[in-house]
Amino acid sequence: FSKGIQPDAVTFNSLINKAPDFERGKALLDEMFSKGIQPDEFTFTSLINKAPDFETGKSFLDEMTSKGIQPDQVIFTSLINKAPDFEMGKAFLDEMTAKGVQPDAVTFNSLINKAPDFETGKSFLDEMAAREIQPDEFTFNSLINKAPDFETGKSFLDEMTAKGIQPDKFTYSSLFKLARINPKLTLDSILNSKVNLPDYFITRLIPSLFKNYEYDGFIEENISKIIKFNDKVILQFATALVYKHREKDNKLALNLLDGITNKNDKYYNILGNINRSNNPATAIQHYKQAIKLEPNSRNKAKYYHNMGSLIYQQKQTDKFETAIAYEYKALEFKGNFINYAKENIFFLTAIKTPEAKLLNELAILIKKFGYNKEKMLKKIIKELQNFPATANKIALLTSEIEKIKEQKN
Repeated sequence: FSKGIQPDAVTFNSLINKAPDFERGKALLDEMFSKGIQPDEFTFTSLINKAPDFETGKSFLDEMTSKGIQPDQVIFTSLINKAPDFEMGKAFLDEMTAKGVQPDAVTFNSLINKAPDFETGKSFLDEMAAREIQPDEFTFNSLINKAPDFETGKSFLDEMTAKGIQPDKFTYSSLFKLARINPKLTLDSILNSKVNLPDYFITRLIPSLFKNYEYDGFIEENISKIIKFNDKVILQFATALVYKHREKDNKLALNLLDGITNKNDKYYNILGNINRSNNPATAIQHYKQAIKLEPNSRNKAKYYHNMGSLIYQQKQTDKFETAIAYEYKALEFKGNFINYAKENIFFLTAIKTPEAKLLNELAILIKKFGYNKEKMLKKIIKELQNFPATANKIALLTSEIEKIKEQKN
């Protein structure tokens, strides 16, 4: 203010609002007083929001009233947010009402978040309706988060969409959590059209449900309902079935795949997974077909890794060079299988490489991939024990580990 321009309350309010912390904001309030500038409700709102704790924030309410400044809805809502528990927050709502200050959706959203249980939170939605206050996505997201079960949560999603309120990622995240509480009830709700969910949500949900639910008999009983969904949903049910690698589940998955019209890369990946144990050559052909369909990089990495790991698991030592090539292809694409592909390259290399060249080949890989030498050699020894005629290699690597330990000492 060196150019003679005198600051006013608006100036200080802006500075307090932008202050990096509470202490700097409070210093600006003190400066206001020293200059004879009276703070207003906007000043105290910013300070309450920046206050490090509830008691500090509450002290500004007392200061306001002592100066004859009436707190507004924003002030009370800020204090509700800072209140240490629900009862204290509810007391501010009562005080607001007594002073004739009308709460809004933001006020009630804060109270719903602090509510100790679902029924208490739900009572505020009813109160909002009585006051003709329209709920927003934050209102419904908070209620879904507190809902006791999936169908109750889903009823709020229906109410949201009926009111033209778009659900967001938090809406579906809360529903996802509810769905996993009782997987059987959720699946029953989906298949019997008790709920209407977007396909992308269902496709994400199904694998998670089946991991938490022993589904014997469920698919058989509901297969006629499952095939009425679109291909994406059917593929997820089939994927969930082959997850446990059981023959009866594989047969059911094949029944589901009969109805698929869009035979994309995921379709062929499922066929590959079904054939892994009994017909590995056919499985590899399916993975190759999946790759030809130009999947995303994550899935492409997975399919190459599937082929490499299948050759390794089947102990087809004459094809280990090919398996290594597949694993290196997997590394060209970003995905969740990169570390698995790297480890398989170590294992495949250790088994196929002659003993005389083994340490040198492994040293090259350890340097290339940045692995801890001792830990990797221990992993390789464990894998070598599953293959015949590897005793000399195991002895060689064990001796190398002992040298590493001696160097440490």
